[in-house]
Amino acid sequence: MTLNRPFDGVSGQAHDADQVVRNVERPSHSVPNRADKRGLGTGSAVAAGDLHEDANRRAVVGLGRCRVCHRHHDRRLGWPMTASPILVIGELCPDIVVAGVPTDGRTLRFGQSEDLVAGTVMTLGSSAGITACAVAAAATPVRLKAVRGDDEFGAACHRWLTERGVDAGPVRIDPTVRTGSSVILVRADDPGDREILTDLGAMTALTVADLDDELLTSAGHVHVSSFFLHTGASDDLHTRLRRARELGCTVSLDTNDDPDRLWGSGAREAIGEFDVLFVNESEARGLAGADASEPLAVVVMELLALMPRQGRDPRLPAVVLKLGAAGASVHTRTDSWQVAAQEVTVADTVGAGDTLAGTCLALLASGAAWPATLQHGVAAGTLSTRSPGGTAGQQPLAVVAQLAASLPLHHADVPQSEEKPR
Repeated sequence: MTLNRPFDGVSGQAHDADQVVRNVERPSHSVPNRADKRGLGTGSAVAAGDLHEDANRRAVVGLGRCRVCHRHHDRRLGWPMTASPILVIGELCPDIVVAGVPTDGRTLRFGQSEDLVAGTVMTLGSSAGITACAVAAAATPVRLKAVRGDDEFGAACHRWLTERGVDAGPVRIDPTVRTGSSVILVRADDPGDREILTDLGAMTALTVADLDDELLTSAGHVHVSSFFLHTGASDDLHTRLRRARELGCTVSLDTNDDPDRLWGSGAREAIGEFDVLFVNESEARGLAGADASEPLAVVVMELLALMPRQGRDPRLPAVVLKLGAAGASVHTRTDSWQVAAQEVTVADTVGAGDTLAGTCLALLASGAAWPATLQHGVAAGTLSTRSPGGTAGQQPLAVVAQLAASLPLHHADVPQSEEKPR
């Protein structure tokens, strides 16, 4: 077989992002997934460029069979939907999202007062849970490892995961602890800003003993969410990540915020074992030990210097900067790309970064190059903000692909973030 160059991006006409979900018909069939043996799809035909790229690039958006090989392809992307299974490790809890919270500047009103809000919903929360659902929405097999209590919150989370196609079998039920939760207060005057009040609960019960070789070998890629919430595992987590790499897995991390603002607890040691790092600007600076005066480009290079040496996959290592309304950028040791987001009507931004991360991992596992991967990640994160909570707005891959086609892509230095301070 003669292989063409990698298909690095997607092309298409601009779309109003709010019209995408209404304009694209949901696929009427499921897409079979055939797993690569290890890693982020480096052995697939897509990683080297698919022979049938041209035939499928011209096809309409949607999932169907290639006219050349009769295998299932995402026709917008041009590669067979064959992805490595992904294991997500992290926390599991519900989000109780309160919309339309009145504020005085950035201050809540207490003093025994009562205020009216726009609405309250309880939905699947946790960075790990939302990320796993995003992987599943992108037609990629995914498992979740977490700890929950034997209670109603935990049972609800388990049910929501299963309904969205996530294998929740590895979740450990500990009857001695309660399932954690997060209450998310979304500002009435700015739905892109929020305060998160988290009860750790069972999140602290995850330990490195939960991450045995049998679990790690069940997937080709391992992703860790919310590093600093896993106080029972964080100090020694890097030892199990090193083991995962020895077993042939690729590894990624989305740190999220450090509630203690110390950016320690074994984080720098763990970064040395990660192939992909998802961060916003404040997280990047915290992990690198850099203040606001240090150029963001320098911060990114410092993080890349801590990460593993480049192996067979030229896409790795990589730092993905989540830039809020500005979209996202990705930086390897040889290249940088930026994708701008389109404006949409925002309900809230809960889980948008997790949806971006999960979608990127699914695309990478299928062998996609970074430009197309980032376009789809930004598109998926953008669409997720149209509904309250982290999972209700997640869309099938065909819907995401249509919006991704319209997002501008260019080589870039590290851009300035529009992430709001936490």
